[in-house]
Amino acid sequence: MKKLLMIAIMTVAGCLLYAQDFNINVNRQVSVPVPSKNADKAIFGDNSMMDYYQAPPALRKLADSTVAFINKKSLVYDAQTKTYKVAKEIKVSSNYVDDKEDFVNQNILSFCSGAYVGKSMVLSAGHCVEPSDSSSSSYYKNVYVVFGWRYESDNTPVMSFSEDQVYTIKEVKVRELSTNISSMNDLLNKYQDYSLTVLDREPADRKPLSVDKAPQFKVGNKAFTIGYPLGMAVKIDKPEDSQIFVVGNNTFQTNIDAFGGNSGGPVFDSNTKKIIGILVTGFGGEFDYELKQDVVLNIVITTSSATIDPQTQTLYVDASTASKLKSIITQQYKGEFVSNGEGKYKALIKSGTKINNRDAMFGIIARLFGAKALNKGKLVRYDQNDYGTGIMKVPGVILNQI
Repeated sequence: MKKLLMIAIMTVAGCLLYAQDFNINVNRQVSVPVPSKNADKAIFGDNSMMDYYQAPPALRKLADSTVAFINKKSLVYDAQTKTYKVAKEIKVSSNYVDDKEDFVNQNILSFCSGAYVGKSMVLSAGHCVEPSDSSSSSYYKNVYVVFGWRYESDNTPVMSFSEDQVYTIKEVKVRELSTNISSMNDLLNKYQDYSLTVLDREPADRKPLSVDKAPQFKVGNKAFTIGYPLGMAVKIDKPEDSQIFVVGNNTFQTNIDAFGGNSGGPVFDSNTKKIIGILVTGFGGEFDYELKQDVVLNIVITTSSATIDPQTQTLYVDASTASKLKSIITQQYKGEFVSNGEGKYKALIKSGTKINNRDAMFGIIARLFGAKALNKGKLVRYDQNDYGTGIMKVPGVILNQI
């Protein structure tokens, strides 16, 4: 059995990355198990995710008490109807996804998941809520916490929410997020990624989800999640499909099907249906692409901020970033990187090279060459017996609050 734990494992930012909105950030590339905020999960074996209307009543009841973290700009309040309406309809297909892929026609709206645990409090991941940076999209004052983001039936997403479904965050009561993790041992035994936020008021008609205060973390025990993968409406994983593979002091590893957007979602013991953890880490990205043509990049060293010129396929970057780009292009993609005069370089990445949508280079190529350079993406999948979706144990500091 392949152990995906040996692949670079990274923390999930939860947010989606669109082809029209890439930035240059080569620091997202890792070759050792270093958590980073820009990675996600995958499907293990067959897709285990069910839409709300497909799930049995008992699981729908659990889903009713989960929440989606949605940027305030994504919803518009209608004073006449006293509802919050989706500002702009965006579909998974906007990520240039293969037409035959799962979910391609579904809407996306949120960036993280959470669980209502009573006393106006929501349990989630630390990287889903930013307590102080007002410029961050996850800054708590920029976020709506929303109940009821779901599909009522096939092709029928909820497009508006009543006032008693939409809340703001009054306080970030507890929040931890590790930034200096350099090994798998650190990830399992030292990593911290959790939050407990207080809503502006008590949720109407929402039953708190039960948190197991003395869970049994045994290899082989079944576990599942409910959350908002890719920012889509709530998905309920089949409780019988996933299990625990490795248990550390702070986190444990599973083969739960999940993607960006599932971050912060509750993980349940499949038997008791009580929360035993918070979904926080995973691999790579959501979609794999492949170059349809050779790509030639011009790279010019500059002391100013990084910029891209699509007309000349030129990147203007500092010397340090150029060095990192060289390493990525020659080592990860087996491409070429040669000097073209003082302070100038030419890089070649060959047709057929596979690129994941969370790779920094994917964003650069999309900006410089557009969709014509890439095939349509397919959801990342692994074998059923592989594993790598990481779950944060609910820490005592939170257990003592709920």
